[in-house]
Amino acid sequence: MRISRLLILLICTSSCSKYDEGVLRSENPVLMGILYAGQQSSSIRFFKLTGGETTTEPLSNVALTLFDDLGNEAPLQYNGSTYVTNSMLIQPQRTYNLKANYNGENIASSCTIPPALILVNISQSNIDIDESSEGSPVTNISWNELDNEKYSYALKLENLEEVKTPIPFEVPSGNFERLYDSPVLNSAVTLFDTDFKYYGQHRLTVYAIERSLENVYFYNSSDIRGLLQSGPDNIHGAQGYFGGVSSLSVEMLIQ
Repeated sequence: MRISRLLILLICTSSCSKYDEGVLRSENPVLMGILYAGQQSSSIRFFKLTGGETTTEPLSNVALTLFDDLGNEAPLQYNGSTYVTNSMLIQPQRTYNLKANYNGENIASSCTIPPALILVNISQSNIDIDESSEGSPVTNISWNELDNEKYSYALKLENLEEVKTPIPFEVPSGNFERLYDSPVLNSAVTLFDTDFKYYGQHRLTVYAIERSLENVYFYNSSDIRGLLQSGPDNIHGAQGYFGGVSSLSVEMLIQ
């Protein structure tokens, strides 16, 4: 992700198979974009492949426009790396259409943002750590359940401290990324003390994603060609993908 850079964030799966170079020709434009509920559009990329896994040529002079299902529209401006707009706030359960024209070819895609995620319960947000622990549950976090045939959840844990103080566990710690390097379907998570590596303020973010987009979030984002081959392709007139997420965040103090 990644896709944004969040998810972006999100993580690696198995190695990809041989690229279909007939599809991934350098002259074909590529559009990659994720919309985040509650934010302005800020992570839409439009480029051409120029060789290797990561070498790209930005297409910076293309008129891209974002439309919602209420008839609102917003032109996107290139900011040096991505196309952005400051005039449209992305809303849950709303459908957005993206349109452009490149070299006489109409390019279009649409996505519907997942329903809003709402915190149901957090059993403990101020967590006292026992440094001699070999791994014990310390908090349970739950949120409203979405249709798990259509949506899954991606989890991201961040330490927010500028100066990070390690917890001197005698067993391996900081296990969160390893345990949650793939999507989950349950609308709750139990965190263990050994999921954390540092003391201080932490933020857990839960992203609701369409299951058809899971490969985008859980693929090595540095391998653009592999992602294009293995990920979804829902862009008319170009390669790539266009999707949306909703999210919720909670903060915890590890002390």
